[in-house]
Amino acid sequence: PPRSTLFPYTTLFRSGGNIRIAELAAACQLSPSHFSRCFREHFGTSVHQWLIRLRIDTAKDLLREPGLSLAEVASRSGFCDQAAFSRAFTKLEDLTPFRWRKLNGNSAVATDLLAPGEPAPL
Repeated sequence: PPRSTLFPYTTLFRSGGNIRIAELAAACQLSPSHFSRCFREHFGTSVHQWLIRLRIDTAKDLLREPGLSLAEVASRSGFCDQAAFSRAFTKLEDLTPFRWRKLNGNSAVATDLLAPGEPAPL
């Protein structure tokens, strides 16, 4: 499927919409099963894994907002609950969402990024 055909759907997803494979397939005028095969051949990953990655990318943007709870981030990025979000995030990023936020959020400080044994800046 051409990436340009999928662009409006990724925009819809990022604005809080939930995308189904059948909708993506219909946009490309393919059956869901044929779409899934073509998608894997073209992108090198399954539609489901691509959608999970898109949700995680959305969550990273939301995690930079200190006023949002992890449950809110999970909900706004398309996960059914905080536990499912935390499992998926940790699996893909090798960090919990809490730790990622601490290292990358708006309130991250230089001391968060120090290597073990490295002295803190004055």
